[in-house]
Amino acid sequence: PIFFAQNAEMYLGLSRRIYLTVFQHSWSVAVEEHFYALWPLLLLALRGIPVLTRILLAMALIALSAYLRAHGLFAWLLLTRLDGFVLGAALAFIEAAIIAGHLPLIRVQQVFRYLWLWPCLMLLPFLSHGYFGIDWKLPYALDITLFDSTFNFALFAFALIGYCVLVPPPAANGRSIHQVLSLEPLQYCGTISYSTYLLHPPIVFIISPFLVSTYQLPSIFLWIISFGL
Repeated sequence: PIFFAQNAEMYLGLSRRIYLTVFQHSWSVAVEEHFYALWPLLLLALRGIPVLTRILLAMALIALSAYLRAHGLFAWLLLTRLDGFVLGAALAFIEAAIIAGHLPLIRVQQVFRYLWLWPCLMLLPFLSHGYFGIDWKLPYALDITLFDSTFNFALFAFALIGYCVLVPPPAANGRSIHQVLSLEPLQYCGTISYSTYLLHPPIVFIISPFLVSTYQLPSIFLWIISFGL
């Protein structure tokens, strides 16, 4: 994991290596590093290619990631997470195009003001099944595309970040996502969120269970100790 090579063996057709619990979640960091290594090379290859061709290529990569997930390739590889990275790159290109005067800011703001509603609706089957055990009978083609949870979480991040970056906050007396995200507790959580993600496995899976077992505490203390630490 320290070389960001986690799961790379799967591209060679090999079985996934078994990592210590404290390193299992670092697959996401490895995927990010794989993207950062390849993205500049892709940009160099795409120099001078028309915008429409780039858009079609982006759509093809999103479709590829959905296809691979639907056919059993695990979602902890770069190829199966391309939709999130492509949407993030698209957001950067949109911002650059606005600054360069190639896209009208007003039109973009109109789109992003309500775009986040779509992924919220598309996530309902996934969330209702996970939290309430309710199964939605969806056609297979929709289940692996529009209603795919991985794609919609990526789309939700794309829509929410786009809203925060491109849509200006209203007057001081107005209510908006900007004001909610500006609350001090959420600002603090945002500051520590990534380090918390990296450090949570030893606390949640090793330290907390050890303390609960040693001192024979009620199981609710797994939550109390984990969140406290």
